[in-house]
Amino acid sequence: MVPGSGALLRDLENPDIWVESYHVPTWIDYVRHNQRRTKADAENAEQLRQLHRGPGRPHIHRMIERQAVPLRDDTPLRNPPEFPLG
Repeated sequence: MVPGSGALLRDLENPDIWVESYHVPTWIDYVRHNQRRTKADAENAEQLRQLHRGPGRPHIHRMIERQAVPLRDDTPLRNPPEFPLG
């Protein structure tokens, strides 16, 4: 998991299901993250795979987040609140 940007989540309906989630800024960062595995990373991944109880290997979902707010918002506020000084 990428430090500071991930989470380990447990399914409330099925407590035997755990999901690891992490975010990287770009697709190329994701690819680099997966290509730059160390021997220790491989050993940790194998130990985690051994915890998997279902048939076959754990299933991987890749999702892309859509930018919902413009990177730059120049929209002025209507009737901005006035705050008394003092």
